[in-house]
Amino acid sequence: KVSTDATFPDLCGPPCEALTKPENILASRSLWCFVPHPGQQQLLNYVLDISRPKDELIVETSSGCLTRADFWTLGLNKQMESTIGNGCFELITKIVQSKGISIYIENLYVTRTWLAPYGCDPLQSFPTDAQRMHIIVLPLWTPGHFQLCVSCSEDHSRAVVRKKEL
Repeated sequence: KVSTDATFPDLCGPPCEALTKPENILASRSLWCFVPHPGQQQLLNYVLDISRPKDELIVETSSGCLTRADFWTLGLNKQMESTIGNGCFELITKIVQSKGISIYIENLYVTRTWLAPYGCDPLQSFPTDAQRMHIIVLPLWTPGHFQLCVSCSEDHSRAVVRKKEL
């Protein structure tokens, strides 16, 4: 669900909506050089505009609300705030599930509790059906960045990177 601001009209419409549906998104090297549609670029500029209110609600996901300040941590060369990371992982989960692959990505706030001084048991946060998942992703914090530790069932092991900096 995206915030609608009366000062920001819908410039892209159905073509952009069709391109961004989870079931239509595929991994592709061509996307590395993706040039946004003018409407997408205007939306990105609007979201990252540092002259606008930092607490403005931009996106509401099933797991939380993302403000402009959250997006600043992703798009303005700052350290990523975990709320925005969890929002990105929610989108990745929807994309993967739309391909018929089960995936579990642990919450960025939860994995931090596995370390000192908290020392929580990681197994307590896993879903009860974790053994049936095709892919399990654990975003682990190391000083300065997250690392993605991935476990895949044998038939999906070639589809992901085992360890990647985020």
